[in-house]
Amino acid sequence: MESDVTSNHRPGFEGFQSRLDAMVEALGGHHFARVAVAQDMADRLRRLVDSRLGYEATCGLTFSEYLLATAGEFDAAAATTEKIVYREHAEPADAVSAPIHGGTIALRDTRLWFETDRAALLLAHAYEDPHHHHRKGGKARWGVGLTDEAKAYFYHAGGKEPAQSSTSAGSRDGALKSLRRLAETAFGAPLTDQVKVAA
Repeated sequence: MESDVTSNHRPGFEGFQSRLDAMVEALGGHHFARVAVAQDMADRLRRLVDSRLGYEATCGLTFSEYLLATAGEFDAAAATTEKIVYREHAEPADAVSAPIHGGTIALRDTRLWFETDRAALLLAHAYEDPHHHHRKGGKARWGVGLTDEAKAYFYHAGGKEPAQSSTSAGSRDGALKSLRRLAETAFGAPLTDQVKVAA
């Protein structure tokens, strides 16, 4: 094993940190964004290290992902998070909030985002529930779920976390109404419908 495993300044760590800082800045700079992005990067790095060394080799070692990661693993974890954070939305926004915490909250199709003009974090999404695909009358059942990024928002940016991290709805329209309610009551950011411009 390489020496100097007692320092978290492993090869690649400083670049990892600077890429985190850049993503947070692109997301408006709020502390909740730092927590959300850092957690995603750390989780991905931990999985890479565990995959290489085995869980038994890292179990019980505090911050093992930073102590044992290679430069390539730091780079791969950061690059995967960057692909998620730096994104161009293919679908137009259906509704957008007023500015909040350095960005806005937007409903795009069946997803609720915290976004700026440079980056975005997924907060909640609606989806067809595969476990309850058909209801009476043959209609699909929909679920609405919160992400880990949403939890970082509740803890560090205010709002009111729902009692349950997921709910269900009897239709797609019902699920979209749930997302709108979440924006207003949970995230403190009421949405305003966007005027669609004809092509």
